[in-house]
Amino acid sequence: MKRTMMMTMGWLLAAGCAAGGPGDGADGESERGADVSTPCPDDRAFFVSEVRAPLLAKRCVGCHREGGLAGASRLVLSETDERAGFAGAVALARESAGGVPALLARPAGLHPDGHPGGTLTPPGTAGYARLQAFVARVAGGDCAAQAGQTCDASTPGKRRLRRLTRRELDRTLRDLFALPEGFSAGLAADTVVAGFDNRADVGLVTPLVASQVATMAEQLSAKIVAGWAPCAGAGSACVDAVLDGVGRRLFRRPLSSGERARYRALYAAAEEDQAGVGREAVLGALLQSPSFLYRAELGGAAAGGVVTLDGYERATALSYLAWGTTPDDALLDAAATGALDTPAGLSAQLERLLADPRASGATEAFVSQWLDVGRLDSAPKDAAVYPAFDAGLRAAMREETRRFVDHVVRERHGTLGDLLTSRETFVGGALGDLYGAPAGAVQPWTQDAVRAGLLTQASVLAVHGGPAGSSPIQRGKLVRERLLCQPLPPPPANVSVKPPPVDPTKSTRERFAAHGAVEPCLSCHRLMDPIGFAFEGFDGIGRARATEAGHPVDTRGSILDAGSASGDVTGAAEVAARLAASPEVRACFASQWVRFGFGVDEEEELPCLTDGLRMSFQEGDGSVEGLLRALVATPHFTTRRADPEQQPAPMAPDAPSMGAAGAAGAAGAGGAAGASGAAGATSGDSVTVTTTTDTSWPGGSCSTAKIVNAGAAAATWQVSLEIGGELTDVWNAVDLGAKGPTRAFRGVEWNASLPPGGSTSFGFCVAK
Repeated sequence: MKRTMMMTMGWLLAAGCAAGGPGDGADGESERGADVSTPCPDDRAFFVSEVRAPLLAKRCVGCHREGGLAGASRLVLSETDERAGFAGAVALARESAGGVPALLARPAGLHPDGHPGGTLTPPGTAGYARLQAFVARVAGGDCAAQAGQTCDASTPGKRRLRRLTRRELDRTLRDLFALPEGFSAGLAADTVVAGFDNRADVGLVTPLVASQVATMAEQLSAKIVAGWAPCAGAGSACVDAVLDGVGRRLFRRPLSSGERARYRALYAAAEEDQAGVGREAVLGALLQSPSFLYRAELGGAAAGGVVTLDGYERATALSYLAWGTTPDDALLDAAATGALDTPAGLSAQLERLLADPRASGATEAFVSQWLDVGRLDSAPKDAAVYPAFDAGLRAAMREETRRFVDHVVRERHGTLGDLLTSRETFVGGALGDLYGAPAGAVQPWTQDAVRAGLLTQASVLAVHGGPAGSSPIQRGKLVRERLLCQPLPPPPANVSVKPPPVDPTKSTRERFAAHGAVEPCLSCHRLMDPIGFAFEGFDGIGRARATEAGHPVDTRGSILDAGSASGDVTGAAEVAARLAASPEVRACFASQWVRFGFGVDEEEELPCLTDGLRMSFQEGDGSVEGLLRALVATPHFTTRRADPEQQPAPMAPDAPSMGAAGAAGAAGAGGAAGASGAAGATSGDSVTVTTTTDTSWPGGSCSTAKIVNAGAAAATWQVSLEIGGELTDVWNAVDLGAKGPTRAFRGVEWNASLPPGGSTSFGFCVAK
């Protein structure tokens, strides 16, 4: 099925793309007098369906419209006329910028003059491929060029390993060993991409994290073993008790005979060194193993270009999606018996998990990141302005949101609309005074008319409020990006981002109204501020107010360029009602769950699957649990796309361990975290290197370099690459530092020398 975009133009509109910048000319968007003749008769239709609708209308119209920030460029689009922009796109496709067509160079960040909207379509992405196909047609006469988006929802994503996030690690340790959460606080913070901290392609175990994991494992193993009963036996009986008891739960699968032999040897060596420490040594090694730190999504042998995930991989995926933590024994038993190999068996286990109180964990984590309320503890507030905003009030705010989400989703089996509009919430403790509710223990409470659903809860309003007042910008940006899926570009480098100074003679609305009235601010602020003004009925910590410093509060606002959600609104509750009724918001919510549930860029890796889920969720009843069921029913949940050119090494139980730091390329079973390097000579001409961009995002990318020894003799390799950014991570190789515009790498101990015809690979990530 040809992929088609099922969103309205208003939903797709967002600021931030510029194929040509303000200095590219100002011949506007009129096609009169412009040479728009092209070799292929259907180029205009191709532009509309394959370039404008899925790409330009989604990322560019906000700036590239008449009067917009890029309104003086050659690419000027219309919010209503889908044909507008064709002539400008043709001209830019035929113009070279540093040896690359300007239409490609600008949004890819390759243009010598840069791109005001940032890097949006780096090489290797679906957006770049669309523009490439258009350039090939209009500049090269290749009428058969297509955008490469012929696929259907049955196409799964790539095989990969997914490192446990700090949140998942804490909850896993809590459920396995009854430990309080917080042990992961000693690890480097997870990288947040598009609002979520579990993006698989950037969640790597760097050397720093490997060292931190080792320290954590030592502390944990000592603490856990101290609470165990003395070992009732000697030798293999002691270590087998550990491997049979917690080993299966830690690895989320049974250990192989080879793994058991190695851990027995580790136990014996530790006991010989110091009696009584064997179990602690084994547990510490288990906690550092890639088989614990990573969730495997690799499958078995390929058949028809697809690999099938085994029962234990399915059990792990199911548990972390529904519970946000490790599988229990019942789920692992189901995997062992083959019960998860059928859709019916998978569905039965999902229903069991959704009925369990632990199901609140995943939805709570999703909402916390979706609406960014995870920042509540670090949200800065002026103590002189908000003296009540202490640890107790923050905790009460968190508890309200947690109880509310659990009640709506798990107890009421509710919908997205319920999350946005329900007036029943749970208030107690310090939050009672803020809401005007009864003090005391947390209890159900029906809110007054000014509040409705999540967006008017104090946790959300406080995080998206200013240190000393409300913030129409932050609150409008929240709605625009997280509920309408319309990401906004960063402000221009020469524009001050400081809020207007406090002026006791003016209300917040009056102070903020002027700063976004002209360009270069108007293009983006017209999409945020009018929404944020509707939330002016709440101060910076979410307390309802009718006046501000003696000024009456005006809660009139509007939602622009948002499809069916567009229109004038008065008050935050009316904003919530409009959003709850919007199919565009439902589509965005489905996209956010694909992003969170699968840890991927949904548009780049699973575009057709995501389109299908958005459509079904738009047309369905909006059930949140129903959306989880739909995710589990997709082919991507049980299969992965085989890649014969570059397959990840399977998580082979008997393979020698490379340690946690090397697990991004291949995962072993046990051993301490870390990777060792070995000295190597410079490679000769027989060694070749090719690089492939595996994943990219606006702030960086990760790539794989394949090394091949094409010579007749063994070679110890060293290569130099132009990596195009600041190196942030490298695995399966040693970074030798920058040498002019290039960076040198050599092999590690196990892959430094290649036999004739041999090959290896290493990976690296860069920040742009």
